[in-house]
Amino acid sequence: MDGRWLMIVLRLVHILGGLFWVGSAAILTWFLFPAQRAAGAGGGSVMQEIMGRRRLGMWMGIAAVATLLSGFALYGRNAALSNGSWPSSPTGIGYGIGALAALLGLGLGMGIGGPMGRRLQRLGATLGASAGPPDQSVVREMARLQRRSTLVMRLAVVLLLVAAATMATARYW
Repeated sequence: MDGRWLMIVLRLVHILGGLFWVGSAAILTWFLFPAQRAAGAGGGSVMQEIMGRRRLGMWMGIAAVATLLSGFALYGRNAALSNGSWPSSPTGIGYGIGALAALLGLGLGMGIGGPMGRRLQRLGATLGASAGPPDQSVVREMARLQRRSTLVMRLAVVLLLVAAATMATARYW
């Protein structure tokens, strides 16, 4: 594959993967998770379908990794073509800031938010399987995890939006 087509493919993977990753994270964080909490038990079954059976989390992870790998390849290629001067240019600095924000967002989302989300799913399944009244210690633990998860995910989405904004505008810096 010649250099031009390689750049086109890398940019398509980077942009389309980033759109899916950031868009999914924003919709989950600002719309679906709050709607789930407001809907009560019915909301939990919808989220189990989305995250469990449809595996949205896995697809977001794949999009995140594809976005980051293609971004690193694009960054490295531009650095190599400029004999190392491009990363210190205003455009290169802008893309570097975007990459750092994306990495931090990924770390928060997958490293902290992901395990909390899986714990919430397990606790929700425990509550759903019980025949009697819900165990109040489990309900309290779920509420605590939901508050922490909401904070972490909002911060991760803000970082991803910073990444998207800097990447969208860096070539004009």
